[in-house]
Amino acid sequence: MADPRRLTFPADRPVGTLYLDSPEGEQRETPARGVVEVPAGWRVTLDTDGEYLAALVDLPAGSLDELVAGEVTDEHLSTLGDLRGLGSLMLFGTFTDWAVPVVPDLETLALYSEGLTDAVMARLARPLPAELTLAAGLLTDDTLLAMAGEDQVVAVNVSGDRITGRGLAALATLPRLDRLVLGTSGALTAAALDGLVGAPALRILYLIGPWDDSVLESIPQLVPPLRHLTVTDPDGERSPLSPAAVAALRERCPGLIVEELMAATDLDPVVGADLAGALGDPRPALVYFHAPWCHPCRQYGPVFGQVAVAFADRVSPVHVDVEDEPDVADRYAIRSVPTVLLLDGDRELLRLPGAHGRAALHDRITAALASHPRWR
Repeated sequence: MADPRRLTFPADRPVGTLYLDSPEGEQRETPARGVVEVPAGWRVTLDTDGEYLAALVDLPAGSLDELVAGEVTDEHLSTLGDLRGLGSLMLFGTFTDWAVPVVPDLETLALYSEGLTDAVMARLARPLPAELTLAAGLLTDDTLLAMAGEDQVVAVNVSGDRITGRGLAALATLPRLDRLVLGTSGALTAAALDGLVGAPALRILYLIGPWDDSVLESIPQLVPPLRHLTVTDPDGERSPLSPAAVAALRERCPGLIVEELMAATDLDPVVGADLAGALGDPRPALVYFHAPWCHPCRQYGPVFGQVAVAFADRVSPVHVDVEDEPDVADRYAIRSVPTVLLLDGDRELLRLPGAHGRAALHDRITAALASHPRWR
């Protein structure tokens, strides 16, 4: 078990929010300000903005397990200190390839920037992280070809309108590739998906773009090992597929799960300061707090929407835009977004700040409901 950690941040102002997770699932949230004591074995995630990265320069290597930063520029990245020991790095902003930090031994790397090109691959430490996201950039097949031979890669999230079947065929050679998220604004054709035929371990495929029913033509060739398919519009929220096409695919591939989607913003919005009064429902309220400027919210919103569908008969899901409803956010002490609350009237059954995977969110809600006999 890791030793206790003592993290020192500027005392005059917070430089982000720390999320501390225990091995038993307990979570604490605290401002990154002054001295923060971290118990032995706890995981440390810092959610911050690019302007505060310079304040981290004196943190010793191994201080953080995960770093999430938004509004990041090249100048901000030039101020970063020693990130050795970091397990996960997620950056959102307008940075370019040359400024991407070289961090060895990452488990997860996610880069979201319009400034990314194929040259970013030359900046990444080898071996590549097991989970790699390169999104919103000017990427081509060369990025995917540069992943050849990286046998440890299990998950790839990539977007680019100059990706073709040639690049996808390179991904199909990765022996452990289990999950692929593929985004396009239109140039990537459904026929290009033929390049994935033969991928030995690909179980989960998530397609984001202006797709139509034709995208399903190649899917039967991927089954097995493909077991889970999600197709969404360019916003990553709603399925563009017709019910008839989905039904036909399910009949042809009975072992394939074709995901039904609901966007978080399709849920009922909360208006007014009294959340309990706004709901008018005897079931617990599952509340998603978000903001239009929140980068992680863009990824987490669809996750919340999907999980909300799974609990539709047990909870009343709603969403709160903290910009539109600051009184609601203040009443429930929302200090960061995204945050999910599960409320039984005024009783808080669950508070879950930060972005989490669908399985983790589902499990935490299940556990919270199970701990209260009324809602088991």
